[in-house]
Amino acid sequence: MKVFVATNEMQGTREGDVFTTEEGELVSYSTGTCGPGIPDAHCPCRRAMDGFDGGLTTTFKVVDMPITTEEYFARYYKLGSVNPDLTEEDIADMGDIAFEAAEDQLRAADHFPENVVLERRDRDIQPRSPFNYTFPIED
Repeated sequence: MKVFVATNEMQGTREGDVFTTEEGELVSYSTGTCGPGIPDAHCPCRRAMDGFDGGLTTTFKVVDMPITTEEYFARYYKLGSVNPDLTEEDIADMGDIAFEAAEDQLRAADHFPENVVLERRDRDIQPRSPFNYTFPIED
């Protein structure tokens, strides 16, 4: 099944890149943001993906991983349950939300060819170019 995984390939082609997870680790849309803003503001929260086992990355790619849909959904649900910003009530209500979010992410992964380095730009996912240039933004 095609999934998003962390990669340190092309790290550093954008100012503020971050890679604090493990190469090849399953990743998900980041659960925390600093609030309204633009992707290249003072922190990478609108560009980062969360590692399923912890950490962040601003670069990731699609791989065909030998994992079942059920295993993926179980791992995705567990990811949300370790988010320190969630209450016990939030976690109890996550079932349907986590399922839908995981389905959305799998559909997104299916749209990209394998091994192309990707980046998140707020709500968009796009191939990472070696010629990226980040314009300085005043906060």
